[in-house]
Amino acid sequence: MASSSAAAGSSSSSSTKPVEAKAHYSGLWIGEAQPAPGQEGDVPVNPIKWALSICPGPYPSIFGAGFFDDAADVPNAPVLFYVLKGEYDPADRSVKITKTYENRNIPEALKVEYAGKLQEGAD
Repeated sequence: MASSSAAAGSSSSSSTKPVEAKAHYSGLWIGEAQPAPGQEGDVPVNPIKWALSICPGPYPSIFGAGFFDDAADVPNAPVLFYVLKGEYDPADRSVKITKTYENRNIPEALKVEYAGKLQEGAD
């Protein structure tokens, strides 16, 4: 299982401001996933471009999807689709997201785990 750490948000900004509580946070999330500490040599920094919703409430409180259109490592599948689901804790603004691929050539056990904090930055 690969593991990455990502700060969820629409951009990476050195200054962040507190995010007011909202009913949900939904949209196109753009950023990058940084490797977990100790995996920097094995896991590259990867771009994130997800259609994702965070809805405080029961699990799953995070859900979404996305695709890669440059997947050269899976035979006969240049486009890979995936589903995102996870948990959001409004108390400490932490997010935990699991990415599962939707392709029978990829083992179901292959999942990518993301963890981070919800932040708001400039678009």
